[in-house]
Amino acid sequence: MIGEMEPPSCPIVRFYTWNRATISYGLNQNPLKRLRIEKCLRDGIEIVARPTGGREILHGWDLCCSVIRPIDERRSGVDFKDLFGRTNEVFRQGLNRLGITSEHHSVSRKCGFRNGPCFRQIDRGEISVSGRKIIASAQRIYDRTVLQQSSISIEKPDYDIMDYLQIGKETELKGETVNSVAYLEEYVRETFSMSGIVEVFRYAFEMEMGKAGKLNLPGIF
Repeated sequence: MIGEMEPPSCPIVRFYTWNRATISYGLNQNPLKRLRIEKCLRDGIEIVARPTGGREILHGWDLCCSVIRPIDERRSGVDFKDLFGRTNEVFRQGLNRLGITSEHHSVSRKCGFRNGPCFRQIDRGEISVSGRKIIASAQRIYDRTVLQQSSISIEKPDYDIMDYLQIGKETELKGETVNSVAYLEEYVRETFSMSGIVEVFRYAFEMEMGKAGKLNLPGIF
C-alpha cells in the first residue's frame, strides 16, 4: 500500500492500461449501492477499488497515470492544491503536443454535483476539451506521500457505464453521460498508438518535473 511504503526520494510517474473492461470506484463509494454487481460479473466486467476518491470510471479504453510524490510536514492544504494543479498542467502540455491547443482545452475553476459516473462531471482542477471532460483526476494525501491518479479518455468504450450503475433517471442520464466525455481519438488527426501517446506525456513530465532534479518514470505496464 502506498500509505505504508517508504516514501520515494523523487516523484514517481507510472503509466498503465487495462487488459480487460474494469470499473473502478472511489475511496468513499459503496459499490453495493452504486453498482449492478451481478450484471458486471455476467458481462465479464471486473470491479476494483481505487485508493483515491471520485466516482465510477470504466477502464479499458483509457490511459491511466499515477503520480507519487514524497512530502514532509511543512506541506499545507494550499501546497497540495498546487501539486494537483501542477500535475494537471503537465497533462495540458501533453495535449498541446498532441495538437489539442489551449484554445480548446481548459481547467475547471469550480466544482458542482451531477449524478452519475466520474466523467459526467468536471470537478475543480480537471481538464475538459470544448466543454467535455477528457482527463479525470483525484488526489489522496498520506503521512509521507501524496498520490494523484488520472484517467485519460482515449477512445469510446464498447460498453456504456450507465448500464452498470444503479442510479435514478437512468434513461435521461445515459445520453447526457455519453455527450459529456471527450475522447482523444476525436481530436488527434494523425494515426497514433498507445505507446506514442505515453511518450508524449512522458516527455511533458520530464520537461516540467525533470527540471527540479530527479524523476522516476517506470514506463507503461
